Amino acid sequence: MTESPGLNNTATDSTSVGSFECISSSSSSFSGKTTAEGQFDSPMTDAAQPSSEQDNSNNTTTPINEDNENNNNKDNEQQPQQQLAKEERDVLVETQKTTQLEEGQKWAILDNGWWAKFAEGEPVGPIDNSLLLIGNNIKPGLSEGNHFTTVPDTVWKKLVQVYGGGPEIMRSVVKNYTNRYQIDLKIPFMLQFMKSSSLQTIVQIPAYKHETISSLKERACKEFQLKPEDVRIWDYYNQNKYSELKDREYVSNSNFIENQHVLLEERLADGSWPAVKQNNHQQFQNTRTGSARPGITGLNNLGNTCFMNSALQCLSNTPPLTNYFLNNTYVQDLNKTNPLGCNGDLATDYASLIKDIWAGTLNSVAPRDFKSQIERFAPQFAGYHQHDSQELLAFLLDGLHEDLNKVLKKPFIEGKDYDGRPDDVIAKEQWQMHKARNDSIIIDWFQAQLKSKLVCPVCSKISITFDPFMYLSLPLPSQTQKQFNVVFINKDSKIKATTHEVCLIAQTSTGKDILEKISEQVSIPTKNLVLCTFSHMSSSFKIVDPKQGLDNINNRDSVIVYEVETDDEQNPLVVYQQVVVNMKQQDSYYSSRSPFILSVPSTVKTTGDLYKVILDRLDAYLNRAQIDEIFNSHSVEQEEEEEQEDNENDGEKPEKQEHDSEKAVETNASASNADSVSEDDTTTPMIGPLAPSHMSSGSGYFHSSNGYNHSSYASSRSGMDYNSYGYNSNNRNVIPADKKDPRFVFQILDSTKNLMTSIPTTKIGEITLILDNGNMIDTDPLNQAFSRTHPHREVPVEREVSLKRCIELFITEEQLGPDDPWYCSTCKEHQRAFKKFDIWSAPPILVVHLKRFSYKKYNREKLDTLVKFPIEDLDLSEFVLDKSSPKPVYDLFAVSNHYGSMGGGHYTAYAKNHTENKWFKFDDSHVSEVHDPNNVETEAAYVLFYRRRDTAAPATTAEDVTMDLKVNSESSLENDDSNNNLNNTTTTTTTTTTNI
Repeated sequence: MTESPGLNNTATDSTSVGSFECISSSSSSFSGKTTAEGQFDSPMTDAAQPSSEQDNSNNTTTPINEDNENNNNKDNEQQPQQQLAKEERDVLVETQKTTQLEEGQKWAILDNGWWAKFAEGEPVGPIDNSLLLIGNNIKPGLSEGNHFTTVPDTVWKKLVQVYGGGPEIMRSVVKNYTNRYQIDLKIPFMLQFMKSSSLQTIVQIPAYKHETISSLKERACKEFQLKPEDVRIWDYYNQNKYSELKDREYVSNSNFIENQHVLLEERLADGSWPAVKQNNHQQFQNTRTGSARPGITGLNNLGNTCFMNSALQCLSNTPPLTNYFLNNTYVQDLNKTNPLGCNGDLATDYASLIKDIWAGTLNSVAPRDFKSQIERFAPQFAGYHQHDSQELLAFLLDGLHEDLNKVLKKPFIEGKDYDGRPDDVIAKEQWQMHKARNDSIIIDWFQAQLKSKLVCPVCSKISITFDPFMYLSLPLPSQTQKQFNVVFINKDSKIKATTHEVCLIAQTSTGKDILEKISEQVSIPTKNLVLCTFSHMSSSFKIVDPKQGLDNINNRDSVIVYEVETDDEQNPLVVYQQVVVNMKQQDSYYSSRSPFILSVPSTVKTTGDLYKVILDRLDAYLNRAQIDEIFNSHSVEQEEEEEQEDNENDGEKPEKQEHDSEKAVETNASASNADSVSEDDTTTPMIGPLAPSHMSSGSGYFHSSNGYNHSSYASSRSGMDYNSYGYNSNNRNVIPADKKDPRFVFQILDSTKNLMTSIPTTKIGEITLILDNGNMIDTDPLNQAFSRTHPHREVPVEREVSLKRCIELFITEEQLGPDDPWYCSTCKEHQRAFKKFDIWSAPPILVVHLKRFSYKKYNREKLDTLVKFPIEDLDLSEFVLDKSSPKPVYDLFAVSNHYGSMGGGHYTAYAKNHTENKWFKFDDSHVSEVHDPNNVETEAAYVLFYRRRDTAAPATTAEDVTMDLKVNSESSLENDDSNNNLNNTTTTTTTTTTNI
């Protein structure tokens, strides 16, 4: 077993591996101490420093000083922000997607919201990474994709050159413990350290998932002034010694929870360690009441370990393998010198876990020690992220095989060519070659042979091999369609929004197809429907052209169809234009996540007309009681103001009075037809309840079609010149509070974010409503409509297939792709050969992997096709070529299930307990009986376990298993001692197992 590499293939520097990358010009040694502001000191790393004087001079990123940053942002906002052309933007986005990681590369951390808007083509201002930081340090708990994204340093430099801003947060590419490249994000989480001699003193120290326990321990010991060689480090969760942490392990391999306790246990004065009570995976077990039930035992979820629990329960209910471990037969086969194994530790820990499960006295056990062993053998499963149960199963079977391989020294055997020899001769020859190097119970029970045939398309050369297989990975019919979850919003705001499912092939469909589907479901013509998308990532709202394709719609975008007006039956000359309307609170920087489409008729000539149309559209969302109360209260104030002005005018000169009298006549004449406003009259904005300036208060109320009486509070009377108060992104107070009429339900901004003072003669464009009083309009119904949709997903065209249909797809001949050619020894070059698989022989235990996950360039999808598989009598005779082997008739005994999507989800297992001859569902620590075996056939079935019928034997009773455990536990120590002698010589005996 090779040792896992560290972060840099060199000796770990404890002062830098676990430190923060500082974003300032000074450096200091990191001690883990907290500063007065609650931050920690951190050293400057090379990733944060300019590489040369030239780089330093060109550095336009914002200093970390907050005052400077705010001043810089203000300066940037005072002038229009320069934007990259679409072609340049697309190049940067593509570079970010396709750049391959290489060790030593520099990548910058960038605010996710800013990048999402940039990638979507939205106008953006200066880069602002300040929300990602606490002081000079990146905030704990942030995650890529949710809070930030990473871009190559070349992309970062270009973005800063054009947009400015900052601060710069640069990270390096390293090799992780799985020997793969990744960006060392250095996102810390805090732990509470204490030492055994003074448990009252607690020091908060940051930890990093990709540092070793040794590195973390050294920094902690430095803080406590202890020698690392005299300290053991313990997971001290809830102030109990949960498990000792080994120096070579990684922090991600632990089960740390943020801010939990960690104990530094000091060596005693005599040089010994304090006595430790045995603490393994039996901790947190709970004792079963009543009689023992072997195998009916759950497995605790250690943190996203349901995938492991599912695979373990399936293997646990594999009778030949379980019996092999319960009887301690495995002890004599342990291979502790195999460099490809785990020194026998994986098999030993697996045996211990199986004995706990089959003791029958526990409701559940926590497989912590076993998880540590699987991580040693397959470090890609380190930590507590979700993984694939089939991948875990493959590594586990391979690991058990290497730990139990009876071949201590593998001979070198040169393969032979096909040369036209009979298939059975070649198959037997290659199986013997395989067995000469691999001989274990895993090989005996789980492996058989596949026939692989390659034919050169140029010279017709044939190559045939017989390769061993541990499981069959069967494809599912791959043609899929996307299920769009569409929200339909009626033009009548009183009608609640509804959600509809639309299934289309995204690659070949357009927006028109969605509109036609929705049209059928809501009985509204497509001409009265508008398709839109709303990105929750960038808060961008777009109208989708009916001719536009659907493959660019993100799975998490909301898809909305609005009913709109397109014609007026009573007046054919009226033409409608569709306007995007955003809403925003007066004191908020962000728009509401509930834009809508407004149908504006050509009869709208003034902003007052537009105001009425908007009120009609938002009718159901208006708070009538509050609006009426505000309007009524200000009508009294208006009358008092008018009386005061009239009294003042009584003392004026006769000429002035005559002039006012003439004006009053004109005003009253205009008031008699308040709704007939001259098309040329655009001198006063009709914003909110304002009537034209020539409309007197005596003209009554401004009537909307919904019956609202909006007082004609004339701007000339109030002394307010609303046109003088423009709006831009730097001035949130559109109209000063002391000059604002409280009766304004909203103010209308045009596409340039200024107060709309007139209706454009061409196209209105996008408008924004500024809600002065958040209680006057209730946007919750629209917000709920936007948030109620689930992510769109790929669904199969064939919703149901048989298992045999999947096998037929597996053995179908196909041509190799251009990226995976085969070297033809006759042509002396790589060719796209035709390849065909066949099942040559069938193993005693057949593991079938249903390939539900499809991998595309930028995303992965799950196929929820229902695969119909038999519980009993699966006959593969038509597919198995070797007719001399036992008849391949199988019975199902276990299923690993996956529920949910590719990005998350949950694993469970169904398994048949051979002692009780009943099916059970294993859901982590919970176990329940399945009364109808047919219920195990679901769309979630992922890995199937079958046993060949000729290998079955009478079921073992629970009493037999319990007695075997008792007898074998007494002799386990003797077998362990004798095994040391067995490992000194090569054994050629075959594995003998007892069928149960």
